[in-house]
Amino acid sequence: RNAPADMSIGEVIRDNLAGVIEKTPVEYHRDDQFYQLLRFARYVPKAIPYSGEFLILRPLYHFIPRAIWKNKPMGITYFFEEGIVNTEYSQSTIAGSIIGDFYLSQGWMGICIIGIFMGFLAKQFDSLLEMSKRSPAILLIYSYGLAFLFVAVRSYQIIYEGWYVFILMYWILRWMKKKEAAIQKSP
Repeated sequence: RNAPADMSIGEVIRDNLAGVIEKTPVEYHRDDQFYQLLRFARYVPKAIPYSGEFLILRPLYHFIPRAIWKNKPMGITYFFEEGIVNTEYSQSTIAGSIIGDFYLSQGWMGICIIGIFMGFLAKQFDSLLEMSKRSPAILLIYSYGLAFLFVAVRSYQIIYEGWYVFILMYWILRWMKKKEAAIQKSP
């Protein structure tokens, strides 16, 4: 994202691989979520208050444009980035893990909320294994769900921006089921 426009894709890949190999995650700012979580714990709520946003509801309003809702909450870590002056992060967003996101918003209560929510999602995906015996297409949602939960550890943003895929999969599977039923009814 920070590469010059005239840099070839091969050079970008080489530079990124070199950065991964030669630097620590904290220096390279890739996959340093738990380091950032420690930073959150150091400054919040001592120097910066909790945001107070109920993040669990963000998927319901994330798509609303700011032109309609002027005071729509900013990015999850926006107020933290503004409160901690750090020029290294001037053009990026800090990912402090899904635990960190909820800690920034509601403190320990937020961590409990996301723990229960992630457990609920894991249980729902787990129940798909039994359903897949009747319809192997369900394994598509199950596979995506497992990857979704694994990647969601990085940030809650993955959940509130990625859950739309589940809606699409639901409608595709529903269409497939109707088509299968129509084929079975025809002589």
